[in-house]
Amino acid sequence: METFTNATVEAETGTDTGPANDVVLVRVEPNPTGMTALAWLEAGHMGSSAGTRYEQITFDGNPDAARIVTTDGTALAYAVNARFRIYAVDRGLRDPRPASEAAARAIMTSLHILRDAELAEARATLATPSPAPARSAEATADTLARGFAQQDTAVLVTVAQECLTFALESAGAAFYATAKVMRDLATDFGRGLSVTVQARPIEYASAPGTGATVRATWTDPGQAPREVKLMLQKVGDTWYWIGVLRLRP
Repeated sequence: METFTNATVEAETGTDTGPANDVVLVRVEPNPTGMTALAWLEAGHMGSSAGTRYEQITFDGNPDAARIVTTDGTALAYAVNARFRIYAVDRGLRDPRPASEAAARAIMTSLHILRDAELAEARATLATPSPAPARSAEATADTLARGFAQQDTAVLVTVAQECLTFALESAGAAFYATAKVMRDLATDFGRGLSVTVQARPIEYASAPGTGATVRATWTDPGQAPREVKLMLQKVGDTWYWIGVLRLRP
C-alpha cells in the first residue's frame, strides 16, 4: 500500500494510529480470476456501510472500473481492473471539509495505470535505480555514534530512513519526515542537546536480521539525562536508523 498527501514535508506526521494528515491510499491486489471491479467492490473488499452504493464507471479510459459513492454522490473509493490486478484507491480524511474533499478527489482521480505501450516504453527508457549500498548494523551504529558526538546532522542523515519514529516504551509513537527531524536536531544541538551513543553491544530482535537497537543517553538542555534506544532496521542488505525509543525510568 502507498500513501499520498498534499501536506508539506514540514507538516507530514502521524502516530501509531495512522497519518495525522488527510491522505489518499492506493493498494494493488492480485485478481487472477479476472473479477470485474464492480464485483470486487460488491464483495466487500473495501468495506460497506449504510448510505453507500456501488457504481460501474469508466476511469481514466478504462471501462472496467467502479466506485463507492454516498447518497449525495460523494465518491469514497475507486477500483480499477487491469492486468489481472485490482488497483484500489480510497481516502483517509482527518478533516472532511469541502476543501479537503476537493483535494482528496483530485488526488484520487489522478490515478493513472500505464497502458501496455506506456509500460513497455518505461521499461525501455527509464534507468533502474542503483541499489542501496550494503551497510552492516555495526557500521550504522558507528555512524550514529560519530554523528551525535560531533552534533552533525549531515552525518546522521546518511543512515536515516525517510521518516523517523519517536516512541515511548510501552506507549504511543509518532513519526516525522527525516528532513524535519534533522532541522529540529540542529536547532536542539545549538540549544545544548547532548546524545551519547553506546555503539556496542548491538541488541538484535528475536527475528534475526530484521531489527536491532543500540543504547544511548539523551540529555535535553536543562533536563535530567534519559536512557533511550536508537532503533535500526534492515532493508535488503542495508541497515538504517529508523527512530528513537525512550525508555521508562
